Amino acid sequence: MVRQNGRVAYRIVQRDGCFIYLLNMSKRRAKSPPIQSWLKSDLLFLKLSLDGGMPVAEVASFLARDEKEVQEKAEELRRVVAV
Repeated sequence: MVRQNGRVAYRIVQRDGCFIYLLNMSKRRAKSPPIQSWLKSDLLFLKLSLDGGMPVAEVASFLARDEKEVQEKAEELRRVVAV
């Protein structure tokens, strides 16, 4: 099944009972400037990915953002949840 969320095309496959997301790297756009606002879907992906153990570098690559920006947003989300 091929899906697209407006920014990235990907396929969902099931192997050994697990769903795997395969990115179509040719459809990715260039890195965004750091002033771009965060979409709710990006924030959800960020939280679930990091909670699931995905490295920050991979999350940043998928979101087409800088690693430092992703790390800062993750820390911000942790502070909000802790309050």
